[in-house]
Amino acid sequence: MTKQAPASALVAAVGGIVNVKSYGATGDGTTDDTVAIQAAISTGKSVVFPAGTYACVGLSQNTNFQRFYASGPAFLVK
Repeated sequence: MTKQAPASALVAAVGGIVNVKSYGATGDGTTDDTVAIQAAISTGKSVVFPAGTYACVGLSQNTNFQRFYASGPAFLVK
């Protein structure tokens, strides 16, 4: 049986990935996380969303090469 590393270990091991919570997102479903998520996206790096529900609107992306990952069930809601 192969043991999987936690997503946090993957994020730490791989350069070029930012965590939305490092930019202030809460993922509690009620706090407006738009500014924090947009700040993470604006880095141009790939973005990881830890498990949670992120309230946000009007996000924009600067590059077609950016990737988005979830480490557990993550939802974006208006």
